[in-house]
Amino acid sequence: MCIRDSPDPRQLKQGRAILPNRPGVGTPTPLSPEPSYRPIRAKNGRLLERRATLDKEGFTFGKHTTAMSREEFWETEAVRDKYLPEVEALVRRSIPGVRACLIFDHTVRTGGAKLEESDAESAVGPYASVVHSDTTPRAGHSRAKDQVLGTNETEVKYGKLPAGWGEVRPTREWQRELFRPESTDHASPEGRGGEHLIVNVWRPIQSGPVKQWHLALLDGTTMPQEDVHPSVLIKFNHTPGGKAGIVEDGKTDRSLDEPNTDGRICDLDGNRMSYRVGEAMTPLYSASHQWVVYPDMCNDEILMLKVFDSRTDGRTRFNVHTAVKDPAVDDQVQRESIEVRCLVILEPAASSKL
Repeated sequence: MCIRDSPDPRQLKQGRAILPNRPGVGTPTPLSPEPSYRPIRAKNGRLLERRATLDKEGFTFGKHTTAMSREEFWETEAVRDKYLPEVEALVRRSIPGVRACLIFDHTVRTGGAKLEESDAESAVGPYASVVHSDTTPRAGHSRAKDQVLGTNETEVKYGKLPAGWGEVRPTREWQRELFRPESTDHASPEGRGGEHLIVNVWRPIQSGPVKQWHLALLDGTTMPQEDVHPSVLIKFNHTPGGKAGIVEDGKTDRSLDEPNTDGRICDLDGNRMSYRVGEAMTPLYSASHQWVVYPDMCNDEILMLKVFDSRTDGRTRFNVHTAVKDPAVDDQVQRESIEVRCLVILEPAASSKL
């Protein structure tokens, strides 16, 4: 298998992050030019001596049945009303000390004709075939506070907030209630809540096992978490799945589909937000990295990936992953999968490792 990774940092260009509602976040951030390709050998995750965990490797694998049919995964309302409660229950069983599990987004991924037929407002996206994490510490805080609990984005995406939100609403009072104070990666010194995570629950939805475009996962214990990695700035519109383009010099390298043209996405003061700019880390290649693939995953199995963890006590804070092609399998074979993004708020005293 081959992975696409980032080049030497001396080749990187400089961009500028623009995250909403926070002063001092426009610091220069490197942007990756064209990635290179590296062959890798991946361990078979099914044969690991010890089950991978969120707090060590940055991901975990398990069985999880669903009442959803294959066709229902392509329908946003069915996902909202039927699948998201299943995911919330799984997250609460899997992570100790959960105070709230706020599901805010999902993406269905595939290739070929089905991807080409999808429209701009759908939650369908292509495979993410470059090595990446889904956020950075700064963007992880901002995503949770400034977007999920700072705009009406989730409600607009789904028509209403998912049932698992309960009484929580995007307000400044809930921001203060749920999050602990933070001054390094975010200007939110008034919080009185706990730590938070963002996790991604990933599963195949096709009728047979995954044979191509497997999800390869980097073992977080083989990549020092304190490494400073190049960042990529990504401009999202506010559709389910967030159609995205890379930001360079304030522009995108490809046009977006007129994001938020009706002005429905607003901040807490009612100001229109036309798009969101986030960050993703792209670690440099190292021969010491250990990759893991779970071959032949079926639709009754899931992977849970740690997107971000606000805790800085030595546990793995994020997972790095990529979609990979198997050179022994026909290029025309496609994968169908869904990933659900969950903001997990912990009770103030919760610090147990999985």
